[in-house]
Amino acid sequence: MDNLETIDYRLNHLFVDDQKLRGHIAFVLSKMTDDIIEFVEANVIFVIADENEYGRCINVIDLEKQYNRKVNYIIFLNSEFLTQTDNNKFHTIAHEIGHAYLGHENEGNKLNHEKMEKEANKFARKFDFKKYKKIELYGRDKQTYKK
Repeated sequence: MDNLETIDYRLNHLFVDDQKLRGHIAFVLSKMTDDIIEFVEANVIFVIADENEYGRCINVIDLEKQYNRKVNYIIFLNSEFLTQTDNNKFHTIAHEIGHAYLGHENEGNKLNHEKMEKEANKFARKFDFKKYKKIELYGRDKQTYKK
């Protein structure tokens, strides 16, 4: 596991243009194993619509050209995400990373969808983000978290 500053630096190519969100993602990844961090770096782009957007259209081919790599998963976080408590944000980020890391696909029936949701929740719960209290999280606003 890397420290927050190193992970934040490594996030430069993950299309995270919101500094606070980037700090949250860096914190979540700092609690994960190196194989998960490497998977996210190689396969995932994070996108959040800012408060003035109702949506966003992203050309994946352009992203792949810009970042010079294949984009296998785009994790979209809506503006409601920003209103969650920090611990819920951490869990949501880990949950969505879990979907990607576990190879979940968007297609499938309701039973399969429920199974994938349970698996992603189990993945996120492994990191027990409820135990962290806000102190300060690395980023431009210099916030970090610790137990």
